[in-house]
Amino acid sequence: RPRLDGSYRLRMPVGVDHGKLEVVSAHGRTVAIELAFAGGDLQLAPITTEAPATVLLPGDATMRLVFTGLGDTADPAFGSDLSGFQLGRRTPPLSSQSNSIDLVRGQQNPASVLLAAGKYRVYASRGPHYSVSSQDIELESGQQLRLTLPALRRVVDTRGWASTDFHVHSGYSFDSAISPEQRLRSFVAQDATVLVATEHDRLVDLAERARELGYQRQLTVVGGAELTGMVRSRQAPTTIGHLNVYPLPYESSAFAGGMPLHEGMRLRQVMATVRGLDPGVLFQLNHPRAGAGPDNAGAFFEHLSVGEHFNPGLPLENIQNRSLIEADENGVRDIDFDLLEMANGPDLEQYQRVRADWLSLILQGEYRPAVASSDSHHLYQPVALPRSYVAHAGAPGDPVVVQQWLDAVRAGRIIGSSGPLPELRLTSPAGASGGVGDTMTGREFTLSLVVQAAPWVDVNQVWVYLNGMVVRGAAITAGETLELPIEVERDSFLFVEVYGDAGETYAALAPGQRPMAFTNPVWIDADGDGQWSPPGLARLPLAISRPASFPNQRPQ
Repeated sequence: RPRLDGSYRLRMPVGVDHGKLEVVSAHGRTVAIELAFAGGDLQLAPITTEAPATVLLPGDATMRLVFTGLGDTADPAFGSDLSGFQLGRRTPPLSSQSNSIDLVRGQQNPASVLLAAGKYRVYASRGPHYSVSSQDIELESGQQLRLTLPALRRVVDTRGWASTDFHVHSGYSFDSAISPEQRLRSFVAQDATVLVATEHDRLVDLAERARELGYQRQLTVVGGAELTGMVRSRQAPTTIGHLNVYPLPYESSAFAGGMPLHEGMRLRQVMATVRGLDPGVLFQLNHPRAGAGPDNAGAFFEHLSVGEHFNPGLPLENIQNRSLIEADENGVRDIDFDLLEMANGPDLEQYQRVRADWLSLILQGEYRPAVASSDSHHLYQPVALPRSYVAHAGAPGDPVVVQQWLDAVRAGRIIGSSGPLPELRLTSPAGASGGVGDTMTGREFTLSLVVQAAPWVDVNQVWVYLNGMVVRGAAITAGETLELPIEVERDSFLFVEVYGDAGETYAALAPGQRPMAFTNPVWIDADGDGQWSPPGLARLPLAISRPASFPNQRPQ
């Protein structure tokens, strides 16, 4: 790198007679010069790069600013190391590199950013609960311009819900370089409430760091870790996958902050050991199906630690699935985790595969509440999108009581979402009413569904599932109330999915994602015996072998 005064010095090996010098400026402009070495020293003339433009940012505000290039102007790359490093033919972005800037009111925000001359659209957002404003700017070299973005408004009422990301990383993890300060700032800028800290194989004290930064009013940190199976052992020939465990206290004097030991163990042994120390912890099975890539060790349902993938179309007692329900001497099984991460980041195909697994477990009486998480390791991947809404007795901004939050999580009072917020109610003829996580008694009900969404988050279709099968698809818009009759003959469970299309603004703020949401079930005790009896896998094989995905046509 050049010295502070701009001077530089190069030393070339003997025998090199030519080369190319590239000067890359912080705002993305490159100057290339061909070099010829005739022997001895070569004195280069001064190299001048184009002066950047300076954009002055809003001073005291909480928001995420996203800069996109228009026309021939490239998106900026804030945080780039300017190395030009390539992996094959691809230039992988750094985890701290992004085209966005996070601002938090009352904190030391950056006053400005440098941009190359060109045309840009700047979006100001604050997560899916708020409106979005934008400003188109055209910059010349050396120009200074102040952004004049309209104020953001809260447009989604989240009273009764705590927006939660169950799977968050920072530079404490081996595969991320985001500082804890950057991670916490980005979380607050997204208007998320509960951050579950899940660094790979170590516990850290993000809660204390949040207090030091003055974020204690904006967010609640739940300490935990992601147990990342790396070792293939006799007990777990194909590892244990990836498993979040929380809440766990940070211990500064303990190895890895007090992270539970887990390598060389079978999944059930890990859970039995940790619960023996603290029976109140939750285990969350992460991304159990593999996405793109050659290695599926982190996707537990692809190998079950024994080399057999989970087949959701077969009973748990089948030889292919049986390892899940084999108990050890303590009566603990590999299937005895508490939560299932059904939506992980932007991968909807993976979501559909995990949904089939989830339905198979519910139909066989092994319900695990489903959550949605960002699994964000990078600033260019928005944190808290997708996110989960956990039932919370309070208004936006009210403090979250962690024990009450944990109780709601265990009860499955959770909605997963990448933008829309669906709220459903089942009402009996006698007027009894219940929502996500509740149990209703009877055989006839009216389903009422209303979906909240910000104007930039499209909503156009809803799918109603009863006992794992789609019983109704309907067109719907945000704010519209849909009412449907529901009749059952036996104990049942009902949940809904909502989808929309990614418009220009949504695609800029959530690249690679699509507006969607799912609820956990409402349970129906049809015979009124006070117990919920699972329908059984054999009754509805198509719910698993051919799970509903995205129909070719929208519902009318």
